Amino acid sequence: MTISTNEQTLITLTIKASDALDLFTGGSVCIDAKNSPLNFAALYLSVKDNKLVAASSDRYRLIEGSLPVEGVADFEPIGLMVNDVKRVITTLKDLKSSIKFHDMTLTIAGDMVSVAVNGVSLTLNANGAKFPPYEQLFTGL
Repeated sequence: MTISTNEQTLITLTIKASDALDLFTGGSVCIDAKNSPLNFAALYLSVKDNKLVAASSDRYRLIEGSLPVEGVADFEPIGLMVNDVKRVITTLKDLKSSIKFHDMTLTIAGDMVSVAVNGVSLTLNANGAKFPPYEQLFTGL
């Protein structure tokens, strides 16, 4: 009998709910879920150089936004499907004017993502696709 184990890293970060709404709403502009391959039908979250980065593309446009975070190790992009992104945005918008008083906690464990804000918890699945590299497009700007 062979027993194999797969250790997962648990990543947790907390950001202001109002900043999260801006990041998710802005990043969702370029998600193309209709006629695109899987890697363009998601919002990709990653941490690089103490910044939470959200990126998406619809093959014609590319958008990237970031928020400063502290104490979080860098991790590779993880893709959230468009329906899950809409659920997060709706949850954040439901806070209305009290959004500035709340934080959102994002927990990533393998291909599972948990979002918690104001007593509401959402569990999201990552799509497993890889976002094409794009950093070279922004050099020299």
